[in-house]
Amino acid sequence: MAKKLLTHDKALALVYNTIATLRAQGKTKITVSEVAKISGVSRSTINSNQKDWIEVRDVIQNNRSSPKVKMVSDEIQEKNKWQIEASRLERELLSCQEYLLELTEDAESVYKKLLDQLHKYVYKANKVPEKMDRESKILIELQELRKQVEYYEAKIRNLEANSLQNTNMLPFIKKETIEVYKEIPKVNITDFIDVTIDALDELDTYFMKSNSPEVVYILCGNFASGKSTWISKHKALYQGTNLYFDGTNHSKTIRKCIVKHIRKIKPECKIICVRTLCDVSQCLKRNINDTRIRLKNFVSDELIRNIGKNFEEVSVNEGFDGIIISGGYLNV
Repeated sequence: MAKKLLTHDKALALVYNTIATLRAQGKTKITVSEVAKISGVSRSTINSNQKDWIEVRDVIQNNRSSPKVKMVSDEIQEKNKWQIEASRLERELLSCQEYLLELTEDAESVYKKLLDQLHKYVYKANKVPEKMDRESKILIELQELRKQVEYYEAKIRNLEANSLQNTNMLPFIKKETIEVYKEIPKVNITDFIDVTIDALDELDTYFMKSNSPEVVYILCGNFASGKSTWISKHKALYQGTNLYFDGTNHSKTIRKCIVKHIRKIKPECKIICVRTLCDVSQCLKRNINDTRIRLKNFVSDELIRNIGKNFEEVSVNEGFDGIIISGGYLNV
């Protein structure tokens, strides 16, 4: 269950951010469906008759300028500056690593030449009468070669030290959450497949990025069973984006749909099920605590009872790479 609902102002900000981003990419013709899919705000919300949404549709359909779009565009430009700087540092690190590899190869080549020269002069010293003179020349050459080896070894040590310092700036680990229920769900649990499909559209946007997620955690549990709390306390372990798919996901059909979708867009992505165990009575008690009531973040008791009654337990045969049990013991 999401920690808080998407407010009117938050939804407007997401939509204007999406419009500004698409225009910054050079798109001149933008549709309401495209904005809804990328922003995560439903088409029914954008198509409502409220004054703010009428203005939004005018900006989208007539390609009209807007102070709100310009403000977001300025923010995007500022973010791009940091992205450019990060890219520059990444290229500099790559160049440093390539130079390190090149010097390592040079040092190995010098060392090989050193051995070849040593063998050659030892062989000649045994064949030529002027053995003492040759030995003297060999020693001189060995000293020169030794200096070259020491020089390259020192360069390699410096580059390794610099490489470690730069690596501390990269990479990053980030947690992102997809909230399946943007609005308070209805009692009818058969409707949940529709909102799950909408959430999968939002999931697609994360895999369109260059640093697409390496792991997706699929939360499974009743409302108020502790899913959001588990996400907030979980320490992300994978480099890059760690994605959390936050919903009840109480039926095998829904979970199969999610797993199949992820495997299709990125087969190597790890999929981990997180099952939060909590009695229906405890969920009902948590559902009416002061925080949820103040934030209007609670559902009907009937819905919680329906989920508990119709919950289809998770299994190792559903295609997960792992199952985490939170709040109790479960035989899977």
